[in-house]
Amino acid sequence: NDLSPLLGVTRQLNRVGSTVHPDPEFAARFRTRLMAVAAVQEANSASVAPANSSRSKGWLGHYQGLRRKEGTPRRVPRRLALLTGTLAVLLGLSSVGMASGNAKPGEALYGLKRNKETAQLALAGSDVSRGELHLQFARTRLNEAESITGITKISSTLSDADAETRSAMHDLGTAAMDRDSTAPLDTIDRFVVSQRQNLSNWLGDLSGDKRTRAANSLTMLDAVQQRSQGLRSTLGCKHGVVGQQNSDDLGPLAQACSSVPVNGAKKPAQPGEKAPNTPSAPGVNSPSANGAPSTTPTNSQQPGLLPQQPAPSGRPDGQIPDWLGGIFKPKN
Repeated sequence: NDLSPLLGVTRQLNRVGSTVHPDPEFAARFRTRLMAVAAVQEANSASVAPANSSRSKGWLGHYQGLRRKEGTPRRVPRRLALLTGTLAVLLGLSSVGMASGNAKPGEALYGLKRNKETAQLALAGSDVSRGELHLQFARTRLNEAESITGITKISSTLSDADAETRSAMHDLGTAAMDRDSTAPLDTIDRFVVSQRQNLSNWLGDLSGDKRTRAANSLTMLDAVQQRSQGLRSTLGCKHGVVGQQNSDDLGPLAQACSSVPVNGAKKPAQPGEKAPNTPSAPGVNSPSANGAPSTTPTNSQQPGLLPQQPAPSGRPDGQIPDWLGGIFKPKN
């Protein structure tokens, strides 16, 4: 447990490898510091060296390096010892990390294996990358469950596999909705097909509680597949969706498609339903200035009767422009 933080750092360093380099500012600052330390060491060497030494002339006279002083016991410099020890620890931890790749539940290195997976998830750069890692770990958990015998360990390992699958559905479903793309859902669908096949093949060799527990994992895969299909339907809605987006442990929930276009056009009238009034006749259920339908009764609502409105002053016939919506403009 005391080495867990160091193990996490070591795994990160092994993974990034040569892809990480110091930034120019740090390199310049570090070089300046090294030059300052070298200047101090050079001055100290010059003051310690005997004045009548045969090597006092030239650069050798100012260089002491790793040589020990006369009359002192030979010892390894502190910095060199620290560097050597650090490299030895890193190499040892790297070997341990590689050996833990095949560890099974209950073995000594299994905790290190799981910590390595946690570090990989922490360094994932996007929902898609993190979701794909969850799928990879779910496959690993199923393989581990197939290699052990105890019902307790099998149940615990399958629970971890189910948790990885749910997390993958959450991340990939979120990515699909954010990107308005079904590509992340394709990844989860391919996994469900493969994982269900492997789980079904193993189910035939089980009995009793082990078989029941494996069947529960199959049910969970069915729920993941249904969620993926629902999100595909949501993404394919022609006129958008109704309501706000909600989520649960499997990620975003599927939403019902809207029957009204996004631009706000009205829904077509259904058989037996009264057709909506058109705005061509002012005063007949037409929208008012504030957007609410006008309720002022007019004679135009009665079949066969023309509207009885007084002609505006200055117009020879006010009914024509009012009745036809202002198509004809009377000359002043």
